[in-house]
Amino acid sequence: MDITVYRNQLIIRKDSLLSLSDLLAQHSIKTTDINDNYTIVNISGSLAYIESILQKIKEKVEETQESSKNNTL
Repeated sequence: MDITVYRNQLIIRKDSLLSLSDLLAQHSIKTTDINDNYTIVNISGSLAYIESILQKIKEKVEETQESSKNNTL
């Protein structure tokens, strides 16, 4: 039986990282700092798993951006 593990690297702004900390810890996802503004999120697993995590990250980042936008109005 063959098992294929895929890898995905997502570059995000560090200001979005705080909102993702629980999700990243829950799934033991590692990050690597690029510079003061950006970090790489390293995701490994099946395609379905990666798609699921990417969707959750997208939702969290959108929530953070929306919340930030509402706080500045």
